Amino acid sequence: MKIEPNYLYRVLPRLASDGQVNRDGQGWHPASATSTRAKSVRNVIARGRTRAAKPEPAASSTRAARTRRSGESAPATNGRTAPGATKASVLAALVGREAMTAGQVATKAGLARPTVSTTLSKLAKTGEVEKAERGYRLASAR
Repeated sequence: MKIEPNYLYRVLPRLASDGQVNRDGQGWHPASATSTRAKSVRNVIARGRTRAAKPEPAASSTRAARTRRSGESAPATNGRTAPGATKASVLAALVGREAMTAGQVATKAGLARPTVSTTLSKLAKTGEVEKAERGYRLASAR
């Protein structure tokens, strides 16, 4: 068959657990047709029983998890925030306030600090917010 022995050492035990071959001393022999099918079915069933269900992820303190827990509708099924929602949350956090750092805005908006920092940088480039001595403020709040 021109099969390397090291390959057979890996394959034969699996075939035996599936009931397709039997070990006899140092040799391997095909299992009988009736016992092979019965053993294969038993092995498949046994493997299905031993597989543990995927564990549920730990309760998260993310905004999406809080939204789901509070009974409101969940965000899009892909787990992403709706388009424009982050920008709206950041701008709402800056309303009526003096300059705030990205960390302060993140805390008030309930968003991750890196997300807020990126959003503030983009808003500063478009002119919707301006950099203050320390932090950002709405461009119209001069």
